[in-house]
Amino acid sequence: MGKFTKPRVEYVSDQAYIQKIMSVNLRKDLHGDEEICPWCHGTGIVITNNPYGLSGDPDKRAGIFPYKHQSLIFCQHCYNGIIHRCELCGEFMPKGRLKHDCEQQRVLDCKATDEKERKLLESAQEFPPEALNDFVMCYYDGYPYNNGYVNDWDSFFDWWDSDCEGKFKRPEYVWGTDRIEMSIDAYDIVEEATEELYDGAYDSISNSSIEELQVFLDDWCKHCGVGDTFVESHKSKVRIPWELYKQESNSLMSTPNPCTHTPLNRFEVEATGLPYYFRREEVPSGLITKTQAKLIKKPISESTQPAAYFLSRMNKGYIPLYSCPGEKLKDCNDIRWERMCGRSERE
Repeated sequence: MGKFTKPRVEYVSDQAYIQKIMSVNLRKDLHGDEEICPWCHGTGIVITNNPYGLSGDPDKRAGIFPYKHQSLIFCQHCYNGIIHRCELCGEFMPKGRLKHDCEQQRVLDCKATDEKERKLLESAQEFPPEALNDFVMCYYDGYPYNNGYVNDWDSFFDWWDSDCEGKFKRPEYVWGTDRIEMSIDAYDIVEEATEELYDGAYDSISNSSIEELQVFLDDWCKHCGVGDTFVESHKSKVRIPWELYKQESNSLMSTPNPCTHTPLNRFEVEATGLPYYFRREEVPSGLITKTQAKLIKKPISESTQPAAYFLSRMNKGYIPLYSCPGEKLKDCNDIRWERMCGRSERE
């Protein structure tokens, strides 16, 4: 390997060319929050070093690139020498942004969002809490589970008490939903199937034949096993039954006592000898809470003894479950599907 040769240094100083492009008065017609960029002084270009190093350099040090290929590049802080200053906080905005991510702007954005939702709520049709059964699912933007979709008030109140109570204002409503059923369009299938065939192949198929295929596809969609999809709808709103939440919350203030069915801790539950469950999915059919019983209009009397217990975050302990044949705690959708499809009568 030959002896290391350091690069030679040359300075580019074509004064005639530099003067031609730089020795001019650049006109800037500023509008609104526009200002001259302080980094490039309104020229839109800056000097970059483009540092580099060479292997075998006897003066080489770790992390040091001693040589340069300086050049002019577009300014990374602005476009065309113009930068925007936030009128709320007075700071410069990042390149390409017309709205600053400052606290003042976030407050305004929240107010605008709240006003927009208020107007949507005013125009939406109102439904009582029991309508949750009819909608099967409702939607609340802040609900962190199931992508924001609420299918029973117990779970909603559990989350609200654990994460939100005392921190945020209680919402009055949740959004209703629209149900979307799976469907397959026979005309689209036939059109795609004949696309690569001879000219006029699609026209050779009669409308009655396509309609026959559509009937088959409709029946197949109903029995293929794919459930319906529910999407947020701003056409309807469902009132949140905070009176039920208040009743349950007030009961928490009393001293735990198995005779009055208030929440118990783990040791108290084990002492009852009754089964207890940690997750909603574990609860067998036929056991529900008092809140659910009220919503389906099958109230539990005060003298009724619990059949089991369920760990509830909202109640900070184990709440009682009561026998109600045919009803399910673990999946309220079963109840709602029966009512939606007419398989059971509304009480």
